[in-house]
Amino acid sequence: MRFLIGNLIYQDNPITFKNIESRIPEIYFNPDHIMRRLPRPRILKSHERFQSRYPRIIYIVHDPRDVWVSFCHRNLKWRDIPDTPDNYPMDEFAARFLRAEFDVISVPGADNVGSWLSMREGSATFLWFATRT
Repeated sequence: MRFLIGNLIYQDNPITFKNIESRIPEIYFNPDHIMRRLPRPRILKSHERFQSRYPRIIYIVHDPRDVWVSFCHRNLKWRDIPDTPDNYPMDEFAARFLRAEFDVISVPGADNVGSWLSMREGSATFLWFATRT
């Protein structure tokens, strides 16, 4: 989504893997003093619960099936689970995922979605949509 949004906004200088962090940075990889120096309007990627300091929001809710598969592949890549489906069946991963047994900072849950919807739904400065498989 950062690529899509970034390339709509920065049509004169397309977003690439080399420049995405400098154009639409994740808040987790950059210190606050760097983020404050970014030119306005700033576009940031975050998985945070409601924060009043963000005046305009595009909130994207991913289909949980996509989140589950993506998170499984992330855990395989980071070797947080065994590296072959034979050693670690997807249904076992799914059961653990649904029980919230993983440290999931990058997968917002219903409380995250609810925090934004309860505070900003209906506001002209809040755009949200859900992706579907």
